[in-house]
Amino acid sequence: MERLDILKANEYKFWLRVKKGNTYECWVWMRYKDKNGYGDFQFCYMNKKYSFKSHRTSYELINGKIPDGLLVCHKCDNPECVNPNHLFIGTHKDNVDDKFRKGRQAKAETNGKSKLTWDIVIDIRKTFNKKMTISKLAKKHSVDKTCIGDILTCR
Repeated sequence: MERLDILKANEYKFWLRVKKGNTYECWVWMRYKDKNGYGDFQFCYMNKKYSFKSHRTSYELINGKIPDGLLVCHKCDNPECVNPNHLFIGTHKDNVDDKFRKGRQAKAETNGKSKLTWDIVIDIRKTFNKKMTISKLAKKHSVDKTCIGDILTCR
């Protein structure tokens, strides 16, 4: 049996687990959510257990099969939302581009893994000279020489 057929047979159960608003509001998945906030539609059908992402299920129930290799992305940026009006099909690149366009990508100091602040970057550019080499700057700031090189060439 195809995935979409299994979903259609359990459509009533799916929508019972959704808190619907109007077509412009997010429709919230009211059951289990993973660590990233995405809902999981879990159910048994013909003595077999299934678990499908709730936003993908919503999209499929309304629009049909999701083409292979494509994602179901959120216009609303709310992972628990299953409102079909808030969902669109896209590639991984489309999803990343959407994230950048909306300013949700951590950059520079806002990236939790960043070792350098903008003030340090400016200081590195000011202090680089024959006495303060790339190697010394890298050691001083506990970063790789390539990182210092990228800073100095504005990459």
